[in-house]
Amino acid sequence: MNQLIQELECRHSTAIPIIYSLLSSFFFALTALTIKLVPNVPPTQVLYVRSLFTIMMLKWIAKDKIDSYPQKQINKLQWRGLCGGLGTVGWFWAVRLIQSSEVIVLSKISPLWTALIAAYITKTDKLTLKLIIIILFCIIGVILIARPPFLLMALGQDVNQNTEYDIHMLGVILALSSSITQSIVQVIISHLAKSVHQIAILQYFSFYTIILPMLFELYNQSQLIFPSQQEWVFLLLNSASGGLAQFFMNRCFILGKLNKMSLVGQSQVLFSYFFDIVVLNESINSLSIIGSILVCGCLISVIL
Repeated sequence: MNQLIQELECRHSTAIPIIYSLLSSFFFALTALTIKLVPNVPPTQVLYVRSLFTIMMLKWIAKDKIDSYPQKQINKLQWRGLCGGLGTVGWFWAVRLIQSSEVIVLSKISPLWTALIAAYITKTDKLTLKLIIIILFCIIGVILIARPPFLLMALGQDVNQNTEYDIHMLGVILALSSSITQSIVQVIISHLAKSVHQIAILQYFSFYTIILPMLFELYNQSQLIFPSQQEWVFLLLNSASGGLAQFFMNRCFILGKLNKMSLVGQSQVLFSYFFDIVVLNESINSLSIIGSILVCGCLISVIL
């Protein structure tokens, strides 16, 4: 079976990474949907169950022995796991706090962070005037999604800074933080692509997404919620979709070009809006839609 898949990947070296990226986008959007469908279960507990499931699934998939790696590669795997774990914890909480379509749009601005990292940290690229303009438009899009009081006042809308507004802003901040860690993860995966087995990358990531939620729950002294039968179905669906999303994301970045895969990955926004409107029957704020269009347009400009 593995040999057949490898032959297909070699034979269709352009189409297969795109298909993997589309599948990853669909399963990421489905993961966000299932978090919404279990409102009584804390997001960290949802993530803990998903990570345990992923570990077991990887054990079943990885029938071949995975070789050990030099310390340099182990360090990169650790950083991939830590950054990915922190970003995923923030992403899960953000999905619970605000609309999943908003979370996905905000978390997809990682190419802009990658460009800034290349310009100021790794010094591998320059910050051009075009990129500065794109970043400014992206900031405007983020502001429209966040809907701060000064924007609402300028538009003549009532401003009521209550708990609901604070929750919305916290969700926006967590989603933006997740996008920063995602840009770091993409760079690390591209460096590990040719030297580390894909399953090993997922194993390190899953390990950290088990440890970090446990530490968070212990710190908050949260009470363990035992899910109902229906909630267990959604938790298992979340686990399967989350594991598959990570699997296809890693595979598409290993086989395809980073900029092209990031471009195809914007389809995740469309999947998330579909789930929000059709499945959850949520009304989408017009400012959020305009902001999403601005952000996605900026991302496409950066990637192209």
